Amino acid sequence: MKKNPKSPKLIIKPKEKKAKKAYKFPEDNEIAIKALHDAYGCVQVASKKLGISRALLYNKMDEYEELKEAKKEGEELLKDLAENKQAQIIKNIPVKNPTKPQVQILEGFLRTKAKDRGHVPKVEQDNTHKVIEPITFNYISPNSSQIDDIDNNSDDINNE
Repeated sequence: MKKNPKSPKLIIKPKEKKAKKAYKFPEDNEIAIKALHDAYGCVQVASKKLGISRALLYNKMDEYEELKEAKKEGEELLKDLAENKQAQIIKNIPVKNPTKPQVQILEGFLRTKAKDRGHVPKVEQDNTHKVIEPITFNYISPNSSQIDDIDNNSDDINNE
């Protein structure tokens, strides 16, 4: 079969990328602060909401102290929510049927992220330890003849 030279060619144009809205610091710091609060301090989620890279957000957090504070406040809010959920479970207040894995995830989160609030793993102590006898040292005065004996014994050892 021969191709018809007069047939129209199919031209595929690549999709044009939409230009993202330029994010400007510090004019839009309030937007970044809200994004960090809404993301509970998670920089990855906040940067995605803002349409910028994580690296840029980290750089701006180094530059603007209020962004660091917003991240910390978001993290504290998440800890509050986890503790509240834990308190509901402990008090048997109806929670939407927590399953055992959900409880374990909650406890794991609090043990790793809320150590500053006293959520640390229990450490069992072994109280069956043996009493070790103290080591005693005899003091030798500098004028003692025992020093000469020690020096003589070390010479004998070196000669062997």
